[in-house]
Amino acid sequence: MELILWAFLPFLPAFIVFPFYKNVMKSGRTALSIWQQAILLIYQINLYLLFVEGFFFVLIPVLIAGLFAPNKRSFFHAQGSFWAKIFLRAIGVKVSVEGEENIPPGPAIYVQDVRSYLDGAATLAYLPFAFRFVFQRHLFGVTFFGWLERLAGYLALEPDALDLMHDDVVRILKTLGRKENIVAFAEQGNVHGGVALFSIHSKLPVVTIRIKHDLSSPPVSAFLARPLPVSIRLSIGQPITSGKYSGDKTSLQMLSQDISRGLNPTK
Repeated sequence: MELILWAFLPFLPAFIVFPFYKNVMKSGRTALSIWQQAILLIYQINLYLLFVEGFFFVLIPVLIAGLFAPNKRSFFHAQGSFWAKIFLRAIGVKVSVEGEENIPPGPAIYVQDVRSYLDGAATLAYLPFAFRFVFQRHLFGVTFFGWLERLAGYLALEPDALDLMHDDVVRILKTLGRKENIVAFAEQGNVHGGVALFSIHSKLPVVTIRIKHDLSSPPVSAFLARPLPVSIRLSIGQPITSGKYSGDKTSLQMLSQDISRGLNPTK
């Protein structure tokens, strides 16, 4: 018990400055006074401390246990889903899923739009099936996090990878051939052309996941005592089959447009 109390002692300043911190964030001022800068610094230090403590008390034990797990990929996905759910609840984010009846009985290619960096955590925590994320390749070059992504079995994809002989494309098609689900991201509504390519050549449907929330950035009370209520809704669309498309450039563009309309039905 004493160890837990000492672990949370460094966060005491955050509880003290919290009311002032909210006012600083609401002011939206670019030129901050020394007092306001001090409040922000305390907040940033506490975020860093929380990250360090989370690393030692959660991540390291999970990594060690994962090394001895019979199915490492399933183990890390389950752990990631569990801790993502804990994280979202801790910072006051409520997630709901609608359209679960649209989930195909077999494997599929899921495409999700992105509105904040919490969207990936919401997907990991609340989608009711196992899957592998597809990230842009440059993210795998980030120190340590790239190693974690590879350890979890996530897949890399170059922005311009549209060649069936490209290593990233070959690897993803092999994954789909093993009847595994993948989740790709459409940042700012831009669907990677490879998604249509994967669907046509794997003969698997594409399912869109729209993100609906009142959140443009994480709540300012994240990691503090009084979280602000924020809701995220994952809306799963109807499967888009690729049977009527061929593998030529025009068909790829048409399928990509259909996927984009699934993410942005008002356009």
